[in-house]
Amino acid sequence: KNPVRILVGLLYDSIQSGDLYRLLKSLSDLSEKQYALLLNILKQRINTPLTSSLGRIFDAAAAALGLVRNVTYEGEGPIKLEGMAARYLRKSDNTGQLYTDKSTSLKNMPEIKHDRKNGSFQIDVSKLLRTLLTEKNNGNISRLAFMFHSRIADASVAGADIMREKTGINSIALSGGVFQNIILREMLIPKLKQSGYDVYLNISVPPGDGGLSIGQVYFNYKQEGGD
Repeated sequence: KNPVRILVGLLYDSIQSGDLYRLLKSLSDLSEKQYALLLNILKQRINTPLTSSLGRIFDAAAAALGLVRNVTYEGEGPIKLEGMAARYLRKSDNTGQLYTDKSTSLKNMPEIKHDRKNGSFQIDVSKLLRTLLTEKNNGNISRLAFMFHSRIADASVAGADIMREKTGINSIALSGGVFQNIILREMLIPKLKQSGYDVYLNISVPPGDGGLSIGQVYFNYKQEGGD
């Protein structure tokens, strides 16, 4: 409901609390008392479940760019973020391929933390989100939104490479609600194919919660002995 809280959760370890609050003041109605309470909740891990959802990172990015305060419908922040990025898109003549922005302000972000022992990895978005926060006042929010999509696509390819190195599997399925985002999907698919992946997408089953429900039905059916 309030994605600024997600943004605080992702940044409170990497920015001094006073500096972070000053950056956030223009984005929400968060009072100093509410902010202090949030920090205390985070430090004590009260009602702060971990998530692997990429959608929450998109929520935080939308909040960082001031695109959403209090969510009024499902996916409001990511939808507005995608719409803002679409303003910045430039397409080649008739191919529909997306050009890549050559700017270096977000270069090498986000970082990939790789545990080679067990093959796991984590996308560290703290520097990326901090850049969105500090550069948004320069007036080119659409460019920052587009670059955010581009950097997440690059990080996703890097993560896929880590998984392939660990497993030897060359096939990759892009599923989950975040892949309803056309810009992210159309950026990512060519990058993956150029790296030699076989890419699979949802066709008959939706990539979001609808697909999850179908999976639950299938699992229960198999549990009951269905063929």
